[in-house]
Amino acid sequence: MSLYRQVIDSDAKFIAAYFSLADLLFKKTKQPDAAVLYYQKGLQLDPRNVKSHLELANALQAQGKLSEAIKHLQESIRHQPDYAFAYYNLANILNAQKNLDEAVKNYQRALDYQPDDAKIHYNLGVTLRNLGRLEESARHLSRAAELGVEQH
Repeated sequence: MSLYRQVIDSDAKFIAAYFSLADLLFKKTKQPDAAVLYYQKGLQLDPRNVKSHLELANALQAQGKLSEAIKHLQESIRHQPDYAFAYYNLANILNAQKNLDEAVKNYQRALDYQPDDAKIHYNLGVTLRNLGRLEESARHLSRAAELGVEQH
């Protein structure tokens, strides 16, 4: 971590250092608060970095800041409309907020771009089951099992 901080101190416009340090802080040392600051600084220099919007959203979600996380996922999608992981993460947040119809739409969009992703099929299947759409649910849960996700 200190190496990334040294790079940032010597060249405040070295974008990759901000994102790398933020990833390290969030994913390895589980420090979302610190990670958020570095993702935000990096995004000030590169506001179109879709992966960093997604990772910032994940860190914000870990902080419980779901509205902010949603905004960054939407920004990621705005810059890259075929970014399946952004739709998937957005659907997961909407699902947690009990906005199930919108979650279904976003899981379906994620499947448009990642049709063989078992986790997407599984989460969509569970969400459809919670909506009482049992036939559709069974189809997606079955597909998830085919792809390697066990049903709970």
